[in-house]
Amino acid sequence: MKILFICGTFSPGKDGVGDYINKMSHALTKKGHEINIIAIRDKYCNELYKEIKSTENNLLTISCISKKVKLKKRFIYTQKIINEFNPDWISLQFVPFGFNKKGIPFWLPNFINKLEGEFCLEIMFHELWIGRKIGIKNKLVSFLQETNIKNLLRKNKPKVIDTHLPVYFSNIEKLGYKPCRLPLFSNISPTKDIILNKKENTFIWAFFSQINITPKIINFINKINIELHEKGIISELIIIGGEKTKNLKYKEIYKKLCPLFKTITITGFLDEKEISTLMQHCDIGITPIPLHALGKSGTTAAFLAHGIPVAVPVISKGYTEENIGFFDSSVINSIITKAKLCNISKAKIAAENNKHKFDIDYVNSIFLQNLK
Repeated sequence: MKILFICGTFSPGKDGVGDYINKMSHALTKKGHEINIIAIRDKYCNELYKEIKSTENNLLTISCISKKVKLKKRFIYTQKIINEFNPDWISLQFVPFGFNKKGIPFWLPNFINKLEGEFCLEIMFHELWIGRKIGIKNKLVSFLQETNIKNLLRKNKPKVIDTHLPVYFSNIEKLGYKPCRLPLFSNISPTKDIILNKKENTFIWAFFSQINITPKIINFINKINIELHEKGIISELIIIGGEKTKNLKYKEIYKKLCPLFKTITITGFLDEKEISTLMQHCDIGITPIPLHALGKSGTTAAFLAHGIPVAVPVISKGYTEENIGFFDSSVINSIITKAKLCNISKAKIAAENNKHKFDIDYVNSIFLQNLK
């Protein structure tokens, strides 16, 4: 199959959607598919950039057009790539702020609609519109974003609509369309054949990449740590990844607010293998991501890919404990929302049984099935 991915920015390590497409594309080429990527409003290239990478079974062509390039020229260059590549599918990776700094890319519906070729269109909605609960400005932006998405769908009539989150799935249905479920894969692949040297009588918590301090998170940790302490189990915290300077501040605050942590370790930036090795030594991951948004959290996917259950203390206003951001009920069992030690062992079993569902090849098989 020949697939052309269209995104706003493609710059590995600098853009989340770019990283997502990069990993997905490499895995697809290994399976023999022909893949082209084009970033039509790139934040990091100066004018036009093209690179051809050799993969295991195929070539991967990446083209980037600077956001500084005029819209007409961007369209001509995009159409030229379509003419040369002749894709079976165009996959538009939609995130509103990726195509416009204010999150309202009014130009995009017509841009996609005018593209010519013998292709089918799939739109992957990584995000929809912002919430409307706070402020007149937010309500206006949200309304305009929704209107823009309606125009994108109405003018282009995509054959397939994909999304990661149940809440997005529901919102797209309310617009009158039938979306497909597409889970998120982990950017951190489990390292195999490592020797685990887990400490006896020690329980290890971990933040990865994203960390925050809120009363809900502190209370959650302390409740579990009290239970552990009563059983004579030592509790430790590892802050994986991120800037050391920034995380040093978090370390000092957690030392004060969570006094039952015997040690708090900061790793700083690590490579993929080092991250994976550390994760496999952990007992639980914890995230500040709200419960309903878990399905698009790369950090959550990374923990679950390693069979590590995830504690989620944060529930946004308007949502309940029922609004867990995964479609798969067995994956949902890997998530801990109530701070009780007995819940962790059950979630650990579920996480271990479902870790394969965060593998890139597993997710790509669903993606390709959706396109059929």
